[in-house]
Amino acid sequence: MLSIACGTSHGFYVKEPKIYISLIKEIYNKTKKPLVLHGGIGVLLDQITKAVQAGIRKANFDSELKKAIICGILEYMYKNPDSFDLRKIFQEGINQAKEVAKTKIKTI
Repeated sequence: MLSIACGTSHGFYVKEPKIYISLIKEIYNKTKKPLVLHGGIGVLLDQITKAVQAGIRKANFDSELKKAIICGILEYMYKNPDSFDLRKIFQEGINQAKEVAKTKIKTI
């Protein structure tokens, strides 16, 4: 696998990132190596699809999964302030991360 810089980076963005699809195609056509997209969070799903069609074979969404887990935990705790059942608290975070993952998998 070959990691390339094509308009994204790890973490959250201040403004919407722009993926350079033509650059991905050019690198893939010259190397014929599977390419890695770093920083998939905040990238529009249609751009991810185009990047995969151009040669991306691995996309990183770790920050987005972590955010979903934290949001799920906080939402559960807000709705259930007297609950101290850690299984239920963490399960809501896991459920939200699963939904993010399903969306990404369907896109790719």
